[in-house]
Amino acid sequence: MKARKSFIVIAYDITDDRRRYRVVKALKQYGTAINMSVYECMLTDSQFEKLLIRLGKLIDVESDKIVYYDMSGLLHQDYISTRKDQKGYEYNYGHLR
Repeated sequence: MKARKSFIVIAYDITDDRRRYRVVKALKQYGTAINMSVYECMLTDSQFEKLLIRLGKLIDVESDKIVYYDMSGLLHQDYISTRKDQKGYEYNYGHLR
């Protein structure tokens, strides 16, 4: 049985050229660029989890931002964004209406 894939749109705003290059290099392995800072990806849950971890290690959460939109839902779209709180790195989950 094949794993279900989700259509994920990933947008980023990376302030440092070196970090941006590394993020782009990682995203090229998973999807297709549709804009300078936007990628489309078809990912299984496992691939998405690996990509989240990988990109999370590459960015500076105080100055960089990556947002992930799951466009596979028929009635709503989910998103995940990155931010830093007092304890460190965390993901924010939400729904677009």
